[in-house]
Amino acid sequence: MRLSIATITANTAIGNKDNDVHLIEFYAPQLTQAVQAGQYCMIRCCDAGASDPLLRRPFFIHSRQREQGLCTLFVHVGGRGTAWLARQPVGAPLDVLGPLGHGWSINPNARNLLLVSDVHLIAPLPFLMQTALEQQLAVTLLCQSRTLEGAYPAALLPPEVEYHIITQNEQGDLQPVLGEYLSWADAAYCCVSRETATSLYNQFERLRGKHFAQGVVCGPSSVAAVPALPVVYRRVPARSWSAGMARSSHCARSCASILRACRKRAGWRELPGLAGGNRRNGVESLRESKIGRNI
Repeated sequence: MRLSIATITANTAIGNKDNDVHLIEFYAPQLTQAVQAGQYCMIRCCDAGASDPLLRRPFFIHSRQREQGLCTLFVHVGGRGTAWLARQPVGAPLDVLGPLGHGWSINPNARNLLLVSDVHLIAPLPFLMQTALEQQLAVTLLCQSRTLEGAYPAALLPPEVEYHIITQNEQGDLQPVLGEYLSWADAAYCCVSRETATSLYNQFERLRGKHFAQGVVCGPSSVAAVPALPVVYRRVPARSWSAGMARSSHCARSCASILRACRKRAGWRELPGLAGGNRRNGVESLRESKIGRNI
């Protein structure tokens, strides 16, 4: 993990009126050399000298060009931090902390990789595709989207990747299509909502063996004003998924500790809920207080 100042080299809007998405390329040679597929970075999304938004935003590395020292981010605009980032012009500096996270792992014996994603959570997968194709592996992507127009652009995918878009007007969910590919795949990589991940696990966990699937679930933190953080689930078996849940709770507790330290350093008052270790009461106190409204 290293703190560095990157420089934006391209900012391309690739969405539509209903789906504001930007592909942002930046020059960060140290990050490019160190990052692995599935890792992310934390970006300070405010002007120099400003402190609003206060907290850094997490973004998965969408792809990289190692020789050129370039990385890209796939940014869905949905809040103040992402809106600020989407407005940055070419040449603007970015305060980047990373790489962070465990990243994906590819079994040396795997030959066929099945990638499953919701369109809004697909950012960790293109880098994995890039890595897999460099190892001459076969890759299939199943992407769930509300509409065909809002799906992940096929032009951003390598031609070797088999791409299947699942819309609400078609099958409606992933389960009917996923079952057709499981017998073909040697490993599966999922970027879906927590509800979808639970549903897939309950339906398919007995069909394949240990170490078959890995996943990233992006969800809200248990502390208000802390951005959603990526949580990596390493296994399909129930014991490992339970461990992943515990890791998520530990991540939330760590965020709460960091937030308390920031408040103390700034001279802010301690909230009773967080001070007492009750995260639920802490969230309610934070939302109701003046501090929570200003963050």
